Amino acid sequence: MKYFGTDGIRGKYGKWPVSEEFAHKLGSALFYYMGKGSKGRRLLLGMDTRESGPFLANALLDGFASAGGKVDLVGVAPTPAIAFGVRKGTYDMGVVISASHNPWIYNGFKLFDGSGSKLSKVEEERIEKILEEEISLEEYPNQGPGKIEEFEDLYLGFLLSSVGTKDALKGFCVLMDCANGSISSYAPLLFERLGARWEAYFCNPDGKNINEGCGSEHPQVLAKKMKRGHYDLGLCFDGDGDRLVAIDEKGDVLSGDHLLYIFALYLYSKGGLRGNKLVTTIMSNRGLKVALAHLGILVYETDVGDRNVFFEMRERDALLGGEESGHIIFGDRHSTGDGLLSALILMEAMAYFGKPLSELASEFKPFPKGMKNLEVGKKIPLDQIPGFLPFLEGQRRDLGDRGKIVVRYSGTEPLIRVMVEAEDEVKVKKILDEITQRLSPYTLP
Repeated sequence: MKYFGTDGIRGKYGKWPVSEEFAHKLGSALFYYMGKGSKGRRLLLGMDTRESGPFLANALLDGFASAGGKVDLVGVAPTPAIAFGVRKGTYDMGVVISASHNPWIYNGFKLFDGSGSKLSKVEEERIEKILEEEISLEEYPNQGPGKIEEFEDLYLGFLLSSVGTKDALKGFCVLMDCANGSISSYAPLLFERLGARWEAYFCNPDGKNINEGCGSEHPQVLAKKMKRGHYDLGLCFDGDGDRLVAIDEKGDVLSGDHLLYIFALYLYSKGGLRGNKLVTTIMSNRGLKVALAHLGILVYETDVGDRNVFFEMRERDALLGGEESGHIIFGDRHSTGDGLLSALILMEAMAYFGKPLSELASEFKPFPKGMKNLEVGKKIPLDQIPGFLPFLEGQRRDLGDRGKIVVRYSGTEPLIRVMVEAEDEVKVKKILDEITQRLSPYTLP
């Protein structure tokens, strides 16, 4: 598609399609997209803490409101909070101005439908078609944005009501990294209400420090702090609060697959893992599938992106799904990934099993993994690289079920991502080097 990638529309601020001009046009297109049979053409709008957020939000708001739509502007709020607000309110759509875990110079648009779910590819294609057309709309007086009173309290109330054992979470000592993002004010308030002991870092956004040397992309920073104190767990969020990277009490960083294993085991033990099914992506470790097979839990893989996980969960009638990156979806509690909700359920699982996080995580043994991100000037289809696909298939046949190779272009950055898993680290390095060598003529120096 021309504008939409793995997770909405994203790019460097000031360059099409992440500019005020495009945001205004997108606002008008969304009004047209909603149609007359909507809930009054109402839009819920929020943003993360990037300097460019207010400019893009105001432009989108103006495009939508000038066409006759009504907008409630929340301001800075986590992405899952906007999804929750759409689901609970009478909105046709929700939009979050955010570039998630990317640096501050990037921004973008994440879209949710009236149920608080990410849009399907078909819906995104329809919006793209509208954007490419000349839209003729009668201009209405822009009445300005409406507001939702105490939105922060509404969302935090939802989180607390989603966890059934709040008392069991008291007494936890938690260290948090809020990535200088949209979760910076929400996370401390939540854990204060839980009665937990907590310390929070990177909670002072200035428009440019979001994700800078902190958050889910840099968990080693919090891990060092963990080793200096006595904490039960560390929690690293990303800029818009929809993913979680956890650190155990020893200061070891856990992957999203570790969390998925713990969550699957927890729900399975309580009889709450409907159909004993888990949905992951092609980037999840092969060891996860092997470990859960011993419990009779089926693991289904889909393409990268929490949107793809959500739709696969719906197709499989599964209640749990997520990504290795830390996007976790609890289908009976929320319609999208939510870092704070994941943190609460992780603590709930620790209390249920009566085990420290390191012990729970040690039950899952991931296969050795190697990854490389190669910068590209142009995303040449892999089948147009001479001999590459036959070589790749031969490597996959040799690994069989005891390994995995994934080669894909990033949906949000000019990168080709290579991931190799095998039971032997030497084999991982050998395959990774061979793939990199074959791709090197098509990558930037």
